[in-house]
Amino acid sequence: MAKLARGPRTIRRNTKNDKIFIAVMAIPLLLQFAVFTIYVNISSIFMAFQRIDYETNKVVLAGLYNFKVFFVNFGQSDFWPRAIFNSLGYFPVTALITLPLSIFAGYFLYRKIWFHNFFKVVFFLPNIISIIVLGMFFKNMFDPSIGLVNRFLMDGFKVPRGDIPLWFMDKNIAMWMLYLYAVWAGIGYNVILIFGAISRIPIEVMESARLDGIGVFKEIVKIVVPIIWPTITTMTVFCVMTVFSQFMHPLILTPGTPASTQTIAYVIITSVKNGNYYASAAVGLIFTVVAVPIIMLVRRIMERMFDTVET
Repeated sequence: MAKLARGPRTIRRNTKNDKIFIAVMAIPLLLQFAVFTIYVNISSIFMAFQRIDYETNKVVLAGLYNFKVFFVNFGQSDFWPRAIFNSLGYFPVTALITLPLSIFAGYFLYRKIWFHNFFKVVFFLPNIISIIVLGMFFKNMFDPSIGLVNRFLMDGFKVPRGDIPLWFMDKNIAMWMLYLYAVWAGIGYNVILIFGAISRIPIEVMESARLDGIGVFKEIVKIVVPIIWPTITTMTVFCVMTVFSQFMHPLILTPGTPASTQTIAYVIITSVKNGNYYASAAVGLIFTVVAVPIIMLVRRIMERMFDTVET
């Protein structure tokens, strides 16, 4: 059969109206970036070196005053050390527990286990439900009166009500509950990213490995993980960022509790809420200076562990 001759392909060039449309759509995004990112961050840096002169009720330059106050308070109480310790705990929880579980869950969804479509919905739901609703649902699971967990312990294991701890009020348990929530709520988002990364692996690569008789565990470790390593690297960086940015968990699950569950970001948010804008800006700048090199170091270490695999 003779092939039909094709004419030259016409390349459509952007018209003036197209450029106007693109500009109109981009302007709100640029304004948002300029106001809420550039302006806010630059203003917070200046605020870190300012304070209010209560005699004149004016903002004056303070030099390193706010930073000195922070380090004095840091050395005189265990408030900040406890907040830092609580925040650091999020890294092993998210990087060493949530992330590996997400990799295995994403892999088995890719292999289309039984009811895999149902599990896709289960993992996706936390990402479309408000974090407030999700947090309250988790908290109600451990409610002393109506919580499913408490009812299970009392009815299934005959544990007396008085022997069941107040999960979010006990200072020895409350922080562990926040870590548990981090795993419970965070695994769904990670699974979506991992599943998407695995789905982009050429099917020929996976089929070739199976023909060679490779097992499930080796397939994950030797093939899947090296190929999706850039995604894992990005998610590990997010885990480090969580150490310095997590404030929603104590805000939702343990509001008003003692410092046993407070994190770095939660303390800063609370300080801003109380009107300590300039001291909060200084504290935020201090932890930014600490966080940036740590994040860059972790990213560099992760990138050196595996070479980028072209597929």
